[in-house]
Amino acid sequence: MKKLVNNGIDKICRKCKTPKLLDQFGKETHTGDGHSSWCKECKYKLSRNWNKENPEYAIAWKEESPLYFRDRGLRKNYGITQEEYAALLIEQAGRCAICKQPEQKDIFLAVDHDHRLKKGDVGFIRGLLCDRHNKGLGYFNDDIELLKEAIRYLEEKKNA
Repeated sequence: MKKLVNNGIDKICRKCKTPKLLDQFGKETHTGDGHSSWCKECKYKLSRNWNKENPEYAIAWKEESPLYFRDRGLRKNYGITQEEYAALLIEQAGRCAICKQPEQKDIFLAVDHDHRLKKGDVGFIRGLLCDRHNKGLGYFNDDIELLKEAIRYLEEKKNA
């Protein structure tokens, strides 16, 4: 029952019956057009409702599969696998690139990335940082001049 309109650019969601752009449907390799029959919004609502109605299963599954969720997050957010993360970790001797503190048990180092670039671009991933320093760079919007001003301020006030 897939209906394509607009020269194959759009598709009608089977659930909400709304015509939408193809990028509003998740990828599914086993379908004729390579996209889900339900739009992402409808699939999200279904998943959210199931998780609310079955919290014990949703929580248990997340607790039993932490590396699955970790790997999924790394792929989605940064375009890297768990193995590529591990290679970065080894390259940095398991430590934050700024303070050199080691990764803590059950607390992974954050993937530091350049927000101006896209996943897959050379230089997108800069390294691994502890949560404090990753957030610190984020608060300064990765602005080198602003960071220099902060250093100047600290040096000026050091003996004040």
